[in-house]
Amino acid sequence: MKKLLFAMAIGAALAWVFDPDAGSRRRDLIRRKLEERGLTGPAAPAPAVPSAVADYPTPLVATGP
Repeated sequence: MKKLLFAMAIGAALAWVFDPDAGSRRRDLIRRKLEERGLTGPAAPAPAVPSAVADYPTPLVATGP
């Protein structure tokens, strides 16, 4: 019986957080509260943008028929 009640509580919490109408606002509120209390880690750095430089050397001779 306790497992069922626990599963129902988890399901209700997930439905509340991922609600299509107000879920994004609720997630932002939770994220802001966690940041204020210092419970979240530092923000992840932005991913590096790939450069135009190739990672492999160019062949000295053509390889083909």
